[in-house]
Parts: sequence; C-alpha cells; structure tokens
Amino acid sequence: DGGYTEADAAQFSDFFESLFGGRGRRTTHAHRQFHMRGEDHTARVAVDLEDAYTGGQRAITLRAPEVTEDGHVILKER
Repeated sequence: DGGYTEADAAQFSDFFESLFGGRGRRTTHAHRQFHMRGEDHTARVAVDLEDAYTGGQRAITLRAPEVTEDGHVILKER
C-alpha cells in the first residue's frame, strides 16, 4: 500500500486549501461554483536577465469566463 493513508490525503487537502482558498472543493451544497475546463492560465512574460537574477515583480491582469447566477457567461478580471 506504500504507507499512504487517508490522514495523508487530508493533510494534502488542507495544504491546497490554504494555497487556493478551497476553490474547486467538492461540496454537497445546492449552489456549486462552476468550473470550466482549461481554468489554468498561461502567459509569456519577458524578464530582464538582471530581474531574473536579483528578483522583480510584475502586475498582470487576467480575464476569465465566469457564469452568472442567471446562467450567462461573462469575462471577469482576476
């Protein structure tokens, strides 16, 4: 069995919940958050060699589809 237990799974779950705030968690509530396939975003960002070595920060804005309560899809900034 490799020594993997359900307690290990709970620890991983807690870890990812702390990173992502419980997004995508399965729930039995009547209202579930809609998740689309391809939810991850990919972008090419040019980084100067100096920034790559010493560190730097860049602010980016992503627009992702979101389903409204009435079922319409809108683009919302993240």
